[in-house]
Amino acid sequence: MKSYQKSLKLETTSSLVLDDLPFKEGEEIEIIIIPKNQQQQELVTEFKNLLKETQALHSENPLTEAEIKAEIDAARKEECE
Repeated sequence: MKSYQKSLKLETTSSLVLDDLPFKEGEEIEIIIIPKNQQQQELVTEFKNLLKETQALHSENPLTEAEIKAEIDAARKEECE
């Protein structure tokens, strides 16, 4: 499924114009309008920072392929029990 996201600021409260959409003429589309809020943006920023911190944990001593495989195998074994 193709998706397209566009952020904009409403100039008036009664109309919205979407132009330059990447869809073909006659193609059926669905439009969902969701207000952007500051809290959502803050959560995205916090999550991105958490990912960077997590990735940095093993940057000086990265896990080997064998260690990763052993962890996966152990997790799968626990699921089966």
